[in-house]
Amino acid sequence: MALRRCLCGLVLLLLAAAPASAQVKLAWNFRKGEKFYQETSTTLKQLTRIRGQENLQEQEHVSVTSFTVKDRNQDGSVVLEQRIESIKIGGKTEVSGTAERLLRAMEGSTFTLTLSSDMRITSFEGYDELVQRVAGDDPAALKVVQTLLSRETLQSMTEEAFAFLPREAVRPGKSWERKLTASLGPIGSVIGTQTYTYEGPTTLGERPVQKILMDAKLSYRPPQADPGLLPFQVRSGELRVQSGRGHLWFDDKLGRLVQSEMTMHIKGSLSLSSQGQEFTLELDQDQMVKIRITDEPPAVR
Repeated sequence: MALRRCLCGLVLLLLAAAPASAQVKLAWNFRKGEKFYQETSTTLKQLTRIRGQENLQEQEHVSVTSFTVKDRNQDGSVVLEQRIESIKIGGKTEVSGTAERLLRAMEGSTFTLTLSSDMRITSFEGYDELVQRVAGDDPAALKVVQTLLSRETLQSMTEEAFAFLPREAVRPGKSWERKLTASLGPIGSVIGTQTYTYEGPTTLGERPVQKILMDAKLSYRPPQADPGLLPFQVRSGELRVQSGRGHLWFDDKLGRLVQSEMTMHIKGSLSLSSQGQEFTLELDQDQMVKIRITDEPPAVR
């Protein structure tokens, strides 16, 4: 009996002495005056089919955006200046003239935004100047810009770059969720949930980082009103994100994202109407998005 008690006591002592799975606090650390660059590379391969005719599109977009920390407030909020440094368009498929003009006009655009302590945008300035720069005094062009690239779309894209971290410290295996609504302009939007899971410490190259898994479950929502901008109108649709998964690598010592990669496969159909005729568009799309953040401007490709 005494031996058994000694052994039980030894086990308890060993359990108490053994290190528990360490918790890690993942949080951005903005330093006033610092400047960093975000390079986003998007590769898109899309097959559409209308009335038996197939059309294959392949595009590559590379954008570089800089962020300068203007101020840090006592409530934990931060003021950033965001500047679109460059947008490169490539691939085998040319973009439309309207879309290309819009993208080109965005180069050099500057926005001032305030992020709350939980990385939500509470103030976003500079959008009206962008619209004026692109559309001028043309009411038709104004409607096109506000529909294809709304204020809400720009804000959500920027917020998405920062608001993916958990509020509490986490151990490997811990998951958290974030609701997502993303505009697709005049053809509708996608809504759903992104689930993040902390996988633990690792290295990226030789740099110690924390690895996070991301899974997306999204569904399609048709436009709520006729935008009047396209030669057709979306009546209904069923687009399914058959797979949406990626990884993020975060430097918890520096307090900054280092890199992320995500692939998404979307498949489904849209019911369209044009000039009184109804038809179906079948869609099969593969998309890969890679993001990396650096202290110096990325090399021009």
